[in-house]
Amino acid sequence: MTFSILIASNYFLFFVGFLGMISHFLKKYQANQLKAEIGANINPFSACIAYYLHYDTINTVLTCIAYGVTFAALYQAGTTDLFSVFASGYMADSIFNKAEAKGLTISK
Repeated sequence: MTFSILIASNYFLFFVGFLGMISHFLKKYQANQLKAEIGANINPFSACIAYYLHYDTINTVLTCIAYGVTFAALYQAGTTDLFSVFASGYMADSIFNKAEAKGLTISK
């Protein structure tokens, strides 16, 4: 399978958006913005699982919904390319992190 066939697949492009979400997490992890919340001595994989499934579950659900809607809009517009889906996944995670930092979150 060639790369051009792979990036034409909407399933692969949908997966790339989730990589955008994970890269936003890794940016925060690398900048030491999550050490107090998750733990200081934890590997990135365990920290990612803890962050998305335990610590930040509500915003994870909201992020996935926002990304799904954005992907559907990109698909309908015919603009699903590698950069746009990666950026939309990154942006979806970033938006809900910014909202939580300003106190706009669903109480747990």
